[in-house]
Amino acid sequence: MGRSTRLILWTLWVAALSACGSSHAATTDAAVDAASADAMVDTGLDAALPACPTDIAAADGMACPVDGQSCGNCPGDACSFCNQLYCDAGIWMSIEAFPAPCHDCGSAGQCVSISQYCDVILSDVGGVPDSYQCLSLPHACLGDLSCDCLLMSGITGSCSGAGTTGLTVQNGGA
Repeated sequence: MGRSTRLILWTLWVAALSACGSSHAATTDAAVDAASADAMVDTGLDAALPACPTDIAAADGMACPVDGQSCGNCPGDACSFCNQLYCDAGIWMSIEAFPAPCHDCGSAGQCVSISQYCDVILSDVGGVPDSYQCLSLPHACLGDLSCDCLLMSGITGSCSGAGTTGLTVQNGGA
């Protein structure tokens, strides 16, 4: 099975699991299942699952105990890699999601370059730090990641950057 097929299967599995709501958490929840509309078609995914392998990379291609089980840690941040294992037909498959293109935004961390710009308010008050925040790009600029688009959308300030390297708009200061 090719990597793209595995990714499609993973996506479908996550969508199906999400649609089931809390009746398919990774712990036993017989009371929830008995009261849920899907109690007659339970897939068994909510049974207590075996422990995940400690070395995710080494487990790829090895035998796994429960089809549908997933293991790994994906950060909640779109700017980081996500590596997981998915058990399919008794074999662990490695699934990697690449990070979105991101750019630095001071104390705000990183902004997702294809959907946000870094808004910087320079402080002109001694002892008061500059302010940084990631703001959503105007809808019109989602297909045109440029300073010109931000300016035409009414965003003022000194703009720098372009494309997936990220946009930064600065205002204020002395």
